[in-house]
Amino acid sequence: MFQGCQFGAPVFCLNQSEVNQFFDSVLNSIFPEELRNAGLLYASLPNFVVKFEDKVAIIGKVKGQTQFFNGNMIHKLDRDGNCTVPASYLQDHYLNCTLVLSGLEVTFDGKMKYGKLPVVNIRSHGVFANSTIFIQVNTAGTSAQLTQLLFSSFGHEDVKFTGLGPLNRFNKVMEDSYRTHTQAEVYLLLTGSPYQQALQAAFSKVAIPT
Repeated sequence: MFQGCQFGAPVFCLNQSEVNQFFDSVLNSIFPEELRNAGLLYASLPNFVVKFEDKVAIIGKVKGQTQFFNGNMIHKLDRDGNCTVPASYLQDHYLNCTLVLSGLEVTFDGKMKYGKLPVVNIRSHGVFANSTIFIQVNTAGTSAQLTQLLFSSFGHEDVKFTGLGPLNRFNKVMEDSYRTHTQAEVYLLLTGSPYQQALQAAFSKVAIPT
């Protein structure tokens, strides 16, 4: 039991195991369905274009571009170690937790055009490693209320393109631009209101242990 139990607030009596189990119940049992209801379980990402130039002897500059479309993101939220035991401020009682974005993957279809060569159909697959977010919930009421969701760290995105064929030498050029764009879109999605509302809905459906 924690010293806070003397104040008569049940949430203060939670031990480490109970706090972790509470978050696990929200993240593993309820949140995936809330993401599905919000259309975010397989979230769509906006189309974008990557442009580049090449210098060819005699010909000079040759322009190219790749149009990326049918973008999707999948992921799962899991605890990154132990969540914090209850802390209080005035009448509010908070639980904090760092969450890891397990299996965070981004895929796109693409059409690549280089000079006067025929269009090449490609596909991209990006896997993010060690990306984490921090969340805080207030447990002073009858259900937990999400009060903060902050991006803690963005892991490296390992990007692979298939279908490039003879244009494979432009892999590095596209990879850098692709990574910059997809990281920005993933950040906007995970910190946006629809995502936070889905997480709040999940917390509201799991009883706070007493």
